[in-house]
Amino acid sequence: MGIKDFLMAFRYERKIEKFSKEIGNIYDSEGDIVCKEQIYPEKPNCKIAFIVPEISKFSGGHTGILRLGTYLCEMGHEVHYIAINNVPVQVMIDNAKTNFPNWKGVIKDRQALKENKYDIGIATKWNTCYHLLAYQNNFGLKAYFIQDFEPFFYPMGDHYLLSLNTYKLGLKMISLGPWNGQMIKKFIPYAKVYNIEFPVELGAYKIVKREIKIEKNLKLAVYIKRDPKRATFLLLEHLKYLIYKMREKGIEVEVNFFGIEKNIKLPIGNNMGKLNTDNLIKLYVNAHFGIVASLTNISYVNYEMLACGLPVVDFADGSAPSFFTDKEMIFLESHPHDLYNKISYYMNNQNRLNNLVLEGQKRLGTVTWASQAKKFAQILFSKEEYI
Repeated sequence: MGIKDFLMAFRYERKIEKFSKEIGNIYDSEGDIVCKEQIYPEKPNCKIAFIVPEISKFSGGHTGILRLGTYLCEMGHEVHYIAINNVPVQVMIDNAKTNFPNWKGVIKDRQALKENKYDIGIATKWNTCYHLLAYQNNFGLKAYFIQDFEPFFYPMGDHYLLSLNTYKLGLKMISLGPWNGQMIKKFIPYAKVYNIEFPVELGAYKIVKREIKIEKNLKLAVYIKRDPKRATFLLLEHLKYLIYKMREKGIEVEVNFFGIEKNIKLPIGNNMGKLNTDNLIKLYVNAHFGIVASLTNISYVNYEMLACGLPVVDFADGSAPSFFTDKEMIFLESHPHDLYNKISYYMNNQNRLNNLVLEGQKRLGTVTWASQAKKFAQILFSKEEYI
């Protein structure tokens, strides 16, 4: 066996091992993996567990879960975050402090699934549904907080099918925004999906009223990830063409990327790495446009940029048009020339650019984490018949 064959075999074996760990607890369950019974809590203050892969530093999704859990704590509930991956608890505590310094609750390792009893268990990613149901006798109400339509993360295959099937397991499903529910119903028409809106933490991202003025320098804040759902390669092609055409006009373009590991060298611009809230705000308030690619569920980043007075560019082919109109956000076609076309238009019509931000900000004032956590709790405790 040559070195190439050896490496291929090694990588394939690691993939098999990783997949087994992802659905690990399924082997401990008896019978089919499906919700057998929903037991609604009768007491006002409950013991609630969010089942998470882990708590990662600079993760918007994990930070959102911490925010929900914190507000549930402030309502009088006891909240645990049970991590199924083998990450040390102290590391996750430190990550939680970085993401959301005032977070509340308790982080537990996967043993808590076996050892503890909870009034409510809430899955937060497709594979955590299987871990939750494997120990469902330790949970009363079984719910699923859906932050994205996860089948779209994968090509047709094992992960695609198992993630799609989580919507058939009988969990009480609560979506972040309506788009996930719309997608689920395309595949499973009988599914019942509740939803909360995308909130903005106005304590951190205060509404900034400012006038965008663009002259000889154009500053962009670009959210980039390694995930295919963030269209990394397409974004780079858009930006290359934009820089090329703007230089022909004597305009320099400053591109500041964030959201990807800082050690990754990108062909253009400045990679600022993964930023905390304070540094994100500094980036946003000094930029002329924010660029995001939301090909699945929209990002928290869109809302945070708008709060900071930054006009947002996102893709027409993604979910952003389900949340905003073209009077509130700029939508790109996939052709790499379109970013240049849209930015050129708004540079020549800066009054319209500033009005676009003001219209977008109107959506943010009432959609706070406090209001949506209250709605989340109301949905959890509602005994409306669930199909």
